Amino acid sequence: MISKISWHKKYLENAKNRIWALSFVSLLLFVQLPLTAVALITRDSYEYLYQSGLAPEVIRERMNLMMANSFTASISAENPAVIFEYCMIALGLAMSGFSYLYRSREVDFYHSLPVKRDDLFVQNYVIGALFFLIPYAVNLGLAVLIMLTRVGGALAMDAVLKAFVIHSVYFLFIYGVFILAVMLTGSLLTGILGGLILAAYGSLLTALIAAYMQAFQLTRIWDNRFFEKLWAITSPAGLYLYTAYTEHTALYLLIGAAGAVLAAVISLLLYRRRMLEAAGRAMAFRKTEPVIKYLIAAPAAAAGGIMIYYIMSMDGWAIFSIVFCGLIAGFVIEIIYQGDFRRLFHGKISTALAVATALLIFAVFRLDLVGYDSYRPKAENVAGVSIYIEDLSPDTQWNYYAKPQISTNPYEMQKYVNFVQPEQTDLLRMLDMIDDPALADPLIERGLEETAYSRSCWNGYHSTHRWQEAAYTESGDHYSNVLVRWALKNGGETLRIYRVNTTGLRREIEALYADQGFLKANYPVLKLNASDIAAVNYCEWNEPVHVEFAGGAEKDQLFETWKKEYSALTAETRECEDPVGALQFKTNEIQAMIDEVRAVKSDYTVFNDYYYYPVYPSFKETIALLDKSGIRAGQKI
Repeated sequence: MISKISWHKKYLENAKNRIWALSFVSLLLFVQLPLTAVALITRDSYEYLYQSGLAPEVIRERMNLMMANSFTASISAENPAVIFEYCMIALGLAMSGFSYLYRSREVDFYHSLPVKRDDLFVQNYVIGALFFLIPYAVNLGLAVLIMLTRVGGALAMDAVLKAFVIHSVYFLFIYGVFILAVMLTGSLLTGILGGLILAAYGSLLTALIAAYMQAFQLTRIWDNRFFEKLWAITSPAGLYLYTAYTEHTALYLLIGAAGAVLAAVISLLLYRRRMLEAAGRAMAFRKTEPVIKYLIAAPAAAAGGIMIYYIMSMDGWAIFSIVFCGLIAGFVIEIIYQGDFRRLFHGKISTALAVATALLIFAVFRLDLVGYDSYRPKAENVAGVSIYIEDLSPDTQWNYYAKPQISTNPYEMQKYVNFVQPEQTDLLRMLDMIDDPALADPLIERGLEETAYSRSCWNGYHSTHRWQEAAYTESGDHYSNVLVRWALKNGGETLRIYRVNTTGLRREIEALYADQGFLKANYPVLKLNASDIAAVNYCEWNEPVHVEFAGGAEKDQLFETWKKEYSALTAETRECEDPVGALQFKTNEIQAMIDEVRAVKSDYTVFNDYYYYPVYPSFKETIALLDKSGIRAGQKI
């Protein structure tokens, strides 16, 4: 048994042997934290505030706020540069603490000491972790003190604490992952490569599958938010990046802490089973070699195929690239494993399986073997249908459903308005169901037919679509994106986008526009009542003017009259007539936001760019009411 005094001496001796690592980490953190704080409070980039004419106390307040925000941004877990730095520190400490496992003499020496393997592992693990956590806490505390002496209460301590906890927890997670890579490998090169792959493998795999979906699933409505989240939560590095952005930070901190514990435990178990002869080999455990090779070579082959496909758009070249990249990846890995160029053909089975898997992935997506593009919910399972024809009502997404957001610039004390357009998936969920779901069937069937045609063109080019042929031949056919959402009775939903030739579907589209559910979905102002309207603008040639009313009754009458005439608008009238102008109906909510921005003398004119609905020459009653208010509709045309 080793006494407690002897145990402490062992820790101190180990730390002394690695004092260079502690010094290097401390220097990096000192530059990144205290020196950054000093630079922030002494820089001369605030001179413009002195020229603003503001009171001295206001200038001082704004300067302090700017300095404090710049500091919290520089230490935040939302800063990718900081995350990269700490991950590289974790890699260096993991490799320096267990690098003796890569050298036979040192392995024999350490394992000949009267120390259990578990104790030796814990000793190296703890010292490496403390070599980051202690300098990080000290330097961060020093930086905070420097900032407090200058900015005082302007510094958000909750943001500082959040950054400290996230960085500490996820450093231990990434550190554990890199140690796990050391336990699985027998050389420094494979250890570093293995650590980087383990830290990001899930995210890279997610990105690969997303690339195949985007290339081959023609009817998928792309939503970057879903894949960004999936990319983030499928690997330790992605989780590290995502934790600061999510509203569920506490949950992801628990996941990070659990991951750190799990990585440490697995590493310890592997350390117990690691043979002395593993030093100098590419992989520490022979049985893992074909598995690791397959997990790397298969995605590498699939990635090579989709990359060439995006460039060439040819199936033959994609298949060739898959085979070529799979073989090269397999050969390179075998050379690393065996340490001999002559053994590159070793492990033929794992290489063949990797290539076969990549070819299968390509076939599944290219041939739509899962039936994604041909899928349509059964009628008895559908509760309702929403549909949006992009080219026929482009303003629906970018104008009518745009949501204004007011933000405050803390430095200039001004309010700013930003309109956020919904993603296509969100738009479909906002749209009302059409009254008669059968009206959407002709467009859906035409979309399925066009999609099937595109997939049937096996002439080497996947990009052969009828809408492209129409563009090349000037056939006069008109194609539009048609977005469909089926709400299912079980509470689920199915979303699809089709490229549809609307030529020849005039009667069907006219029937759709006669559906009040479709009209209210695409023109949401039709769902409002006169009491919801606070003010009205009229616009011609991008020159909006405020419509003056003698009383509220006239405003209500104009709104109800326009609603009546627009609801009765036919597709034929829409085709034959051009609008003479447009009306903007400002809701009470919008007017309240305008008043809020105007009260602080900020720019509110951006509200004049949204929510305009056309006025056609056949809207006789609407035009007459405008004339009573002094607006001569169509006078500029």
